[in-house]
Amino acid sequence: MKPVIDVSYHNGVLDWERIKPQIDGAILRCGYGQNIPSQDDSQFERNARECTRLGIPWGVYLFSYARNVAEALGEAEHVLRLVRDKNMQLPIYYDIEYSDYQGDLTPEQFTNIAIAFCERIKQAGGFVGIYANTYYWQTKLYDPRLDAYTRWIAQYSGEVTIDIPYKLWQYSEKGRIEGSSEYTDVNRYYGDFLTMSGRKNYFAYWNCCCQDTTNCLRRK
Repeated sequence: MKPVIDVSYHNGVLDWERIKPQIDGAILRCGYGQNIPSQDDSQFERNARECTRLGIPWGVYLFSYARNVAEALGEAEHVLRLVRDKNMQLPIYYDIEYSDYQGDLTPEQFTNIAIAFCERIKQAGGFVGIYANTYYWQTKLYDPRLDAYTRWIAQYSGEVTIDIPYKLWQYSEKGRIEGSSEYTDVNRYYGDFLTMSGRKNYFAYWNCCCQDTTNCLRRK
């Protein structure tokens, strides 16, 4: 088993042809926060094109700043704008871990934020999950309603020490991958991770008749 990597513009311009033999998949940051082009990840389109061209299974994550349900829905629209013409094999993840900006939200608030985002992605046909470190899973995101979404757990140690289901484990932020000049996050996957999305994240067959995906996601 090779690692799945997750990358953003912080990794610079990646040489995906060199990277491909070293990995089994990639999770690409598509952006952060609200549905504003300036908050798109500057390397996302290139990374998505290269992974698609080379046949590397890939999914996306969005770094959340949401402090309420309305902002979570705005972040979901951010993702949908960027992936609506893409063919992904791996999940869409909601990255929740920035309490310095969001403040000390309650578990109920974080749970409602996560559910709002995930249900909007599901409504659009996506296969969706949540990324967080073990502190968040234990103190903010323990509501059993979140079992409806696949989990990606970050814990930089020899094993995951919390007893909840998950499919992807980020075990280091210090991976070395040829083709990347920076340290790269590396992940171990489990079970049917590489195939569980199926066509649920095949957004290339959607044809939106307007720019606002909130009200329009029609098939060709």
